[in-house]
Amino acid sequence: MTVSITTQAGHDNYSAVYIGTDIEGKNESDAVVGTLQTGGGRVFTFDDIPSSARGSNVAIRIWNTNSNDWVGRTVYLSIPDASGETPGTGDDPSTGDTPGSGTDPGTGNTPGTGGNTPGTGTLSDGTYTTTVTSSAAMFKIVKCELTVVNGQIRAQITLSGTGYDMLYMGTAAAAAGDSANWISPDRTADYTADDGSAKTGTVFTIPVSALDTPISVAAHGSKWYDRTLTFNSADLQKTSGDDETVQPSDGSSDGKPADTEPEVPTPAEESQYESDLSGSTSAVDNSTTLADGVYTPDTFSWSGGTGRLSISCTQVTVTNGRAYATLAFSSTNIGYVKASGNIYYPTVSGGRSLFTIPVRLNANNTIIGMTTAMSAAHEVAYNIYVYIAAAAASDRGEDVNTIGFGDENSARTLDDEAPEVLGFVYDADNENEVAYAETFRLFFYDQGVRLLEVDMTGGTARDPEAVGNEEAEASEEAETVSEDTGMEEEGSSAESAVDTEIYMEDVVYYLLVPEGVEVPAGLDKEVVIITIPAENVYASSEEAMAALETLDLLGLLTATDEEPAEEEDGEASDAPDEAPAFAGSWNDPNFRELIRSNTQIAFLSDMILPRIVDEDDRNADNEDLFYEADADNLDAYFTGEDGELLSVDAQTDRMAEITEYFATLGIPVIVDRSADEDTDLAAAEWIKVYGVLFGREDEANALFGEAVEAAVAAGEIEAPDAGEAA
Repeated sequence: MTVSITTQAGHDNYSAVYIGTDIEGKNESDAVVGTLQTGGGRVFTFDDIPSSARGSNVAIRIWNTNSNDWVGRTVYLSIPDASGETPGTGDDPSTGDTPGSGTDPGTGNTPGTGGNTPGTGTLSDGTYTTTVTSSAAMFKIVKCELTVVNGQIRAQITLSGTGYDMLYMGTAAAAAGDSANWISPDRTADYTADDGSAKTGTVFTIPVSALDTPISVAAHGSKWYDRTLTFNSADLQKTSGDDETVQPSDGSSDGKPADTEPEVPTPAEESQYESDLSGSTSAVDNSTTLADGVYTPDTFSWSGGTGRLSISCTQVTVTNGRAYATLAFSSTNIGYVKASGNIYYPTVSGGRSLFTIPVRLNANNTIIGMTTAMSAAHEVAYNIYVYIAAAAASDRGEDVNTIGFGDENSARTLDDEAPEVLGFVYDADNENEVAYAETFRLFFYDQGVRLLEVDMTGGTARDPEAVGNEEAEASEEAETVSEDTGMEEEGSSAESAVDTEIYMEDVVYYLLVPEGVEVPAGLDKEVVIITIPAENVYASSEEAMAALETLDLLGLLTATDEEPAEEEDGEASDAPDEAPAFAGSWNDPNFRELIRSNTQIAFLSDMILPRIVDEDDRNADNEDLFYEADADNLDAYFTGEDGELLSVDAQTDRMAEITEYFATLGIPVIVDRSADEDTDLAAAEWIKVYGVLFGREDEANALFGEAVEAAVAAGEIEAPDAGEAA
């Protein structure tokens, strides 16, 4: 059959293509010479490609006129069976996909062109399990089973909770007016969560138009929400059907007979490459003390891009004392990767683009991937972090909480012992123990890094330890669905500096990092990163204002919740130019003003945390509700537009909406919970938080020491051991 391969414009230096790898003694005249196209790029036409090559990877060699040498590539021939031998369906040897070759630049896979699309025969009939990547952490898929009949795929998915009662294949806007196509749940199902607890989720069955491609799904909770789901071909496991790849199972976890010898991993060779003359990346020191061999990373994390694809690291090969990581991009549209001063070209397999590149272990590595899944080729920068414990001086203990290591079972609780944080070493010599406060913890690490943990649920309506608290139990389901902010995507950052749902965790982790200290890529998915000393502050908390005043830091305020004072005639007074801007209260921030004032950190009142309120609280103080609660507070902060008191669910939605706005704008939020502490001394200890945030640790420790001495003198506590309260 006849096949044409077209290169992209800008790769005119590729003048000839030779099918195969045996190039010994070959030169340009032995290969097919390409025809230069108007606007750039070359077309190479082959008349003798066997039909058996359809839908397979083919190794080729390309003559590069810049280097006067052959370079290796792999192309995937995605040729439709129905239309027969159609020219122009090969892959671009330089980019992985050819314009006009049947690959939709907007979606990555088009029905009828190959890849993992229903109707192409890529998936034989049967059932499979796989993983699903969701665009929202609160729309989590804990189980997925695919059923393929005549090439059509349907997925039975189990959600992590029961907060959604309807799905729709499309957008939330379309769902509202198309009730005939709403998808009702099949049932609910019990499952075991990562922490070992028993959970119940809702099961839906939905059609799947393509694998490895984000699919729009609207989910209905209190309203319709826009979500996307990506069904990952890399994790496909066939469980039934006529396929010789199905493994018999004796009940062991890997589906293989118990006496099967474990497979010996094969070392990966460095991907084909050429020098990157643009200097986009610099050579990395990939030397390591690890013995030569193949290793599985203990942790792999990454950051960058728009979140439409994922990166995984399947193995690390050490050869001659140098480390090479095999990276898998969840798309066949990655034409090359720039890394370590070179341009690397992929091997396409299983709907993924694979690269083996040199990396520095246990450190950030910058790479640049070129994607063709857009209207034009586009380069995207990523940071990757490959961690192998054997190559690091790690004191990681089995009972110690871990942050950044990808441990799904790591607890989201206040820690009694310092967690192990990826990339940093615990500094016990400089530890500043939290002796009295119950709502935060502080731990110290090398390079001046601090870890702050703030409890967001204790003593509130979301307290997981509340016994017999019906509203608290009901709110657990409400947490499954967070209110969308309504911010237009075009007007917000492509990537939030903080996971937009991180503040809905039971405990929020903050990593306080001095300027210039490198943070492992991907760590910001688990913790809020704050550069210290902090500046440009928005304060909407009386306690925060008091702490800043005590440390003589009011000059850092760029915005507050205090309205300008008015003159006697009712007009606003003339405030000095350097006065903080009025940016609304904690429950109604003025985000435009926060942007204008270049706010870099926000302190919010603990009243943002959901509380149980009822009509009896309108006319009576209730210290159990929240600090010094009174009717004014209830009317101002806990009453909806209809004049009714807000339910726990409504308060939870409000908290999610407000914190999501801050996260989307990249403004870290800290809820000051000093007023929720049981004792004055515990509340006073919150001064330590402000000390580490603003580079005033000595002053803060001295002030707290005075508070301890006063409590001892008043007989409230016994004198602590030396250094205990420091």
